[in-house]
Amino acid sequence: ANMLAMHGYSPKEKLPTFMAFRERHIHPADLPRVHEALAMLKEGKHITRLELRFFRKDAEMRHGLIDSEVEYDRDGAPVSTFGVLMDVTELKRLRGLLQQSRMDMEDRALKRTEELEAVALELNGERRQREQLQESMAVFEKVIAQSKDYQSFVDRDYVYRAVSGTYLNYGYVDTNEVVGKTMAEVLGEDVFKDVVKAPLDECFQGKDVQYTTWMDLPGLGKRYMDVSYYPYGEHGEVLGAVVSVRDITEQYHAQERIRLSEEKYRLLADSMADVVWTLDDKYAPTYVSPSITPLTGMTPEEFLKGGWVASMSPSSQDMVTEVLSSRELEQDFGEKRYELEITHKDGNVVWLESLLRPLTDRDGGFAGVQGVSRDVTQRKQAEDEL
Repeated sequence: ANMLAMHGYSPKEKLPTFMAFRERHIHPADLPRVHEALAMLKEGKHITRLELRFFRKDAEMRHGLIDSEVEYDRDGAPVSTFGVLMDVTELKRLRGLLQQSRMDMEDRALKRTEELEAVALELNGERRQREQLQESMAVFEKVIAQSKDYQSFVDRDYVYRAVSGTYLNYGYVDTNEVVGKTMAEVLGEDVFKDVVKAPLDECFQGKDVQYTTWMDLPGLGKRYMDVSYYPYGEHGEVLGAVVSVRDITEQYHAQERIRLSEEKYRLLADSMADVVWTLDDKYAPTYVSPSITPLTGMTPEEFLKGGWVASMSPSSQDMVTEVLSSRELEQDFGEKRYELEITHKDGNVVWLESLLRPLTDRDGGFAGVQGVSRDVTQRKQAEDEL
């Protein structure tokens, strides 16, 4: 009855003959093994755990397991065979699920191991970075300790890792109060956001960055700063930036005073009847006032291109050549007075009295010549008449 039910037959039905059963219910791929098992039985050998696939009457495929023994007579000859066929389809399904579950667990365990190894590598990398950063900081702190500029090292999180003593100007008692703080905390959120962050981010991309700007700083007020950022890193990775900031407020104001003074001077020179002019330290003309035109007929542009020399008489050219070649203006910084004869573009002769005064740089060295020339033609004509 169990055999009938296993193959999908009702209790009232009969199983086909063995030959028909074999052809109808045994999976074709398993027939060679069935034939081999039958040969073994004929030889009186037992069959243990023979797995095969069989089809039920409704064509559903199932998995079976066969165990069989041979019964012998007194003379030891095989006389009959007893066998058991078990439907192990569900067992194989559960075994497959178990195997798949085990494989999934192994895959998850392998993936988790790889993740943990990656985390370990990352942590080791971060630890090496911290060690490198600490070594760099030790060297950097020694270098910047005596700097008069605002020197610091800032990491990728905009945190100060080392600072020079000048940061005490911000109102701190000790530089350790600055180290560990963010730039926004030290400089102020507005200065960091509006002035510092964008150029510093560019530095973190591996570029040197320099700029000048006004900063409204805690403890200092509004100051004009010359700022430089230099990327620092190892093995191609930027770990932070070396920051160098110089307070150039006084220089800025001094330059502004000079600029305003020059503007006033030029405004005054442009409005004078006398001609004001300047030469550089190589005696090349750098400026002439507009009054050169009514005096000589030349435009300021013509004068600057060398027209002033071409307009001189031969004797005046010789005198100028001698004065310049002797370099007496560079050796004696007193005022010099010369009379020069030139020819106006309209052909008339014009006499100029020129007062020359050497210009000096901030170190007291020769920087050029400043001159004022005046028309003294009428005076020279009166002198000649006497």
